[in-house]
Amino acid sequence: MNKKFKLNRIRPVLEKGIYNQFGIKVNINKQSYILLCITVFFLFFIYLSIPSLYNFDKLKPVLKKEIYNQFGLEMDINNINYYIFPSPRLKLINTEIYNFTEKREVLSSKNEIIIPINIFNLIGIDNIKFISFIINNISFNLNTSDIINLKNFYFKIQNFKKLIIKNSMVSIKNNDNVISIIKIKNLIINPKDKSRTNKLVVNSNIFNLDVNFIHEKSFNTNKESNLQIFIPKLGVQIKTNILDKNIKGNTIVKFPKNKIEFEHEFIDNIIKLNRSKINLEYFNGDIFGTVSLDPFNFEINFDLENFYFSKLTSSQLIKAFKFTNILPINNKINGNLNFNIKNFKTKSNFISSGKINLEFRNREINIDKFNLLIKDIGYIDIEGHFVKQKKKNHFLFDTKIKIQDQKLLYSRLTIPKKKRINKIDLNIKSLFDFNTNELIIKEFRNVNNFSDEFIFDLNKQINNFIFNKSINEIFNYFNLRLFINDIIK
Repeated sequence: MNKKFKLNRIRPVLEKGIYNQFGIKVNINKQSYILLCITVFFLFFIYLSIPSLYNFDKLKPVLKKEIYNQFGLEMDINNINYYIFPSPRLKLINTEIYNFTEKREVLSSKNEIIIPINIFNLIGIDNIKFISFIINNISFNLNTSDIINLKNFYFKIQNFKKLIIKNSMVSIKNNDNVISIIKIKNLIINPKDKSRTNKLVVNSNIFNLDVNFIHEKSFNTNKESNLQIFIPKLGVQIKTNILDKNIKGNTIVKFPKNKIEFEHEFIDNIIKLNRSKINLEYFNGDIFGTVSLDPFNFEINFDLENFYFSKLTSSQLIKAFKFTNILPINNKINGNLNFNIKNFKTKSNFISSGKINLEFRNREINIDKFNLLIKDIGYIDIEGHFVKQKKKNHFLFDTKIKIQDQKLLYSRLTIPKKKRINKIDLNIKSLFDFNTNELIIKEFRNVNNFSDEFIFDLNKQINNFIFNKSINEIFNYFNLRLFINDIIK
């Protein structure tokens, strides 16, 4: 009953349409309606199949030119296949795609390129219209020396069609050493609505973290653009405004209770960070320095007004941190992190200021300087390096403690007069095992070396003291004072 009702409603429309188009009067019954539908479907299928008859070798130069004009990508096309389902499309397998330089080196030869085509322009090979370009399962290496060429390539793109890259991987290399691997889940470059603007949207995974990018730039200028980066797991949001082709501009990094604002520019493969503000939950002050991409090297300076030691040691960041996961350091990650701390904030107010210089070299982290000024009393100097030895992660370090006002120190630690010595000028060689959380003192001397028996007992007392304690409990002023008094009994 319903089918008959629908046929009765559509019959006059079909009859009128056929008469208007062809001047033929017809009377459509149920059988004619079914036959008409089959005929239309058959003719449509034949229409979709027409491109399979073409000699696509003639299309290769047209296709290469179209891809180059839209995206600046050069390639050599081997075979072109035509598929009807799920929609009319061309498929290119293992096409050679060349890099972004004038050397014309092959960037990738293992890939799958899908080119959807306009369903209304299938008759005549010269009439075929491309809708977008989809590159699937591409894998290629990108040297740090090519990054500036990639930047120049990207800023020249003025496409009016979508470029999509899916399920792909980029290995960032310095010479033959892999620095990092970027897994691209989905990347789209396309115009934003119909304005002369390119929009880049990327869903990727870097260092096992999902990282999403959105970048927009105008066709009318190579200068102004903006970039947004989101790291959902960490709650990090980064917004960058770029003012010219040297990526000169400013960036704001936000994550819960923290904010960093800095100015930057990119010249001759060097990222320069001008003096900028950093306001974190754990410290605040200025940050500045340089990052060189070829060869990869960095020099980052933190000029901190306040460093909140207790907040850092009790944070989720420290609780989740495992030093065993970062050693050994990649041998191409070389550089320095320098900290100048004006106000060292602790509950005891025992340390007033400090300077820390960390050096990343040859798969190790070296502490060139760890200088803490004990307020009105003296200072502590530490030098050492983190190293992986026989599958164990160690921190080997030398400590010098020099006390200039001994009376004040003894008073603060409530050490009785009969236990006091005239001069405190300690030199200690130690090892900390991150696998067992054990501190081992190898050598301990003031004016003279202490005996092996004393050092053995001292190691036992120290490890009993730090066993199962948090960093905050270990560095608690009251706990340290009791511990020191127990040692000198």
